[in-house]
Amino acid sequence: MKRVPVKTYCLAALIVSFVVVFGFTSTGLSTAALAQESSTVSLAAAQDDRPAGAQDSEQTKQDDAQNKPLSGWHEQGGKRFFYHEDGSVHTGWLYVDGHWYWADTSTAEMAKGWRLINNAWYWFSPQNGTMAASRTLTNGKWSDFSSSGAWNGYASGWDYRDGKWYWLESGVRASGWRYIRNTWYWMDAQAQGACVQNQIRQINGAWYAFNSSGAMGKGGWCVADGSWCLASDLGVLKRGWQYLNGIWYCIDPGTYRMCTGYLRVGNKSYYFKPSGEMALGWAYDTAQRSWYYAQPSSSDGHLLSGWQKLNGKWYYLDPATHKMSTGWLTVADTSYYLEGSGAMASSCWKQREAQTCWLDASGRVSVIQEDNHIRFANGTVPQDGLTKLGDSWFYLLNNTVQYGTQVINGKTHVFDAKTGRALSGWYTPSKGQTYYYSEQGQLCTGWVKVKGTWYYLNSQGVLLKGWQQLAGVWYYLDPSNGSMHTGWLHHTNHWYWLDNSGAMAKGWKTIGSMYFYFDQNTGALHDPQQEAETQAQRSIVQAAYATPSPGGGLCAMWVSQVYSRAGLGYPDGNACDMFWNYCSSSNLYDLKVGMIIAVPSHMHTYLGGIYGHVCIYVGNDTVIDNVGYVRTMPLIEWLDYYTTTHSPKWGWASYSNLG
Repeated sequence: MKRVPVKTYCLAALIVSFVVVFGFTSTGLSTAALAQESSTVSLAAAQDDRPAGAQDSEQTKQDDAQNKPLSGWHEQGGKRFFYHEDGSVHTGWLYVDGHWYWADTSTAEMAKGWRLINNAWYWFSPQNGTMAASRTLTNGKWSDFSSSGAWNGYASGWDYRDGKWYWLESGVRASGWRYIRNTWYWMDAQAQGACVQNQIRQINGAWYAFNSSGAMGKGGWCVADGSWCLASDLGVLKRGWQYLNGIWYCIDPGTYRMCTGYLRVGNKSYYFKPSGEMALGWAYDTAQRSWYYAQPSSSDGHLLSGWQKLNGKWYYLDPATHKMSTGWLTVADTSYYLEGSGAMASSCWKQREAQTCWLDASGRVSVIQEDNHIRFANGTVPQDGLTKLGDSWFYLLNNTVQYGTQVINGKTHVFDAKTGRALSGWYTPSKGQTYYYSEQGQLCTGWVKVKGTWYYLNSQGVLLKGWQQLAGVWYYLDPSNGSMHTGWLHHTNHWYWLDNSGAMAKGWKTIGSMYFYFDQNTGALHDPQQEAETQAQRSIVQAAYATPSPGGGLCAMWVSQVYSRAGLGYPDGNACDMFWNYCSSSNLYDLKVGMIIAVPSHMHTYLGGIYGHVCIYVGNDTVIDNVGYVRTMPLIEWLDYYTTTHSPKWGWASYSNLG
């Protein structure tokens, strides 16, 4: 059936107008006149039965009103009709202000409730007659309608309305438990069947957790109302202590929520991490900005309190709150200081407001310095003179701390201008020169040994660095810190040897099992040849850099391949053979570029102990050998490393002089 717009006109409008103008009374239109959906009808004007006097007084108004036709919505006798601008009443489908309506084709009355139209059922609002075009409540049941308004049947499945989810069954909201797509839901009858979401709910004596989608949690951890809960396989929530995968958790017996943070259980306290895991050992609470320490055993885990020695350090955990203490602390009338890490400070000075306190080995305050006076913690005062308090020396006169330079028994001592403590250890003033003071504040000169290392300070107490000739002997003092050097030293392209006393070697010296010759004037090691001079030497160097490793344990084979690549034959034998066959000198002055250096054995590897090791000298105090890969290293380091059972020797891996 065709739906007709509001402004549909027909010839019958003339008839309706005629009736209205002349005041005829009509009882209705014939059924035949309304046969078409697009037809219109007119209703008779109501008979005016007022007294004649009243009619005369308002005659003019009546005439004007009767001459103006009805239009739009009008309600007559409890029924609703729609009139066009020409006064004709509408029948059939009507679209007004974004809504569809149905006017009965016989009576023109706007439809309400169910209507069967052209074999399809439609629903019109009982309040205003608008046609339903989506899910709508119809006589207590929810119905689904197409966009054209045709009824599709009673609704089933999920229905979201007013911020809540419902489960519909044949148009009726379900209540109680519903198992939907392998998940349990609870439809609350007290809330018109709304699905319980994001709640922990007691149902029939048992507690359950429902997530934000309404699904019931089961078989493990689940989230509801911002909290973690633990559900059984049937969904019933657990409570109390729970041991899962080697970890203890605690579920609040009253709320069924997983516990976190500090918790008192019985007569013991515990700390639970944000994950719910019971803490073992140290645990930090970010909200409280506090540390706790729990018994590290998983069978216990309660928080410790009082003094605790952990990993060799003492800590104090408040007996009431179990929080780790920091800063100044008084326990049993004794003061202590706890670092930011919580560890008790000991054998050090600490500032406490206007007081400077010495903490002894047990961490107790034993000495208190305030202004120019100093006393023991028990109130007694130390004797005058040079005295050691804590780890520092002071000079007291009339129990007053002395500062700066003081002469005591004919010796000069220096005391800090602020603290009064004797200067001790290294001291570098703004001028940049470094001094060393004894623990009593005396300026040191000459040789001093500090933590196993020797240093030298001149007669003014200035620390010396670099090469220094002292009493006719040359020493090398590290340029960065002044420490005395011993052993091999490579400096300005030369090698030097400084013995255990730091003295520079000259002439012949036995180092390990080797003999070296050092210049009598400069102390520099007589260098071997630095650059290749012959073509044969250059060929050996080029071949050494170009020949790959034949594999581990094949140092002699690599040397043979280098000489062969250089066109100098193929020397036979292992490293031990090469040592005995080709090497004869241990004088570095005789070492030429291209020579082999070998030892018949060494103690670093098993094969080395049997066959020895061999390398090639390539100049510039550098050797190349094969140790499973081709390696380059300084000559002196190679000699020092492989001098274990025999002194290395060198020579040409050929019976000809190639240099």
